[in-house]
Amino acid sequence: MEFSVNKYSGSNFDDFLEEEGILGEVTAKAHKRLLALQLSDIMKESDISKTKLPDYNAFWGARWIPGQK
Repeated sequence: MEFSVNKYSGSNFDDFLEEEGILGEVTAKAHKRLLALQLSDIMKESDISKTKLPDYNAFWGARWIPGQK
């Protein structure tokens, strides 16, 4: 019986993703998913539906510009 050697044994998952050339893409998707989950939690806590969200965006969007303090 012959066993194959796992070249990733002992390395971490980020190393594997980097070697495959997809670390940036996977990281970006994970951040996007986390942001969506956080937004969903906030919407549930604040009783904001998807249909009401544009109204809140129009109100707060005029007061906040990304990158400005």
